[in-house]
Amino acid sequence: MDEMTFWESMQERWQAYKKPILWLFWSNVLYAIFGSRDCEYHACRVSNMTTLQQWVFHILMFFNVIICPIWIKLIALKRRTDSMF
Repeated sequence: MDEMTFWESMQERWQAYKKPILWLFWSNVLYAIFGSRDCEYHACRVSNMTTLQQWVFHILMFFNVIICPIWIKLIALKRRTDSMF
């Protein structure tokens, strides 16, 4: 039986989940930049979002809420079924 150390197994998991995790990270960074801000919490008023900012916000939320969790679940299912056979 092939036994891996803890760090080897973590490195192997990182390689498997790297793309969706990085996608979630960078989409959250973009959300922090383009996301809507509540004006009452800022010293100066913040203008309304432009159409581009609204599209970016909706696309990022779609990927963060729907696509990335499904992507991660599919990777987990593939890894589980590969280990069974």
